[in-house]
Amino acid sequence: MKRQADCEVPVMAMAEMANKAKTLQVGDSIKVLGFLTKKSLKNDRLVLHINELEI
Repeated sequence: MKRQADCEVPVMAMAEMANKAKTLQVGDSIKVLGFLTKKSLKNDRLVLHINELEI
């Protein structure tokens, strides 16, 4: 059974990845490599930390 799921995930990018991310426009297709973790010890919201970004 095919299903479509949409979601928004906040991302964290540092140094070179942040500079690359600055050039992105809404609707751009990208590939990222990173990891998901909680925002903080007290906040269970997920944040994607980007290690690699390909535009």
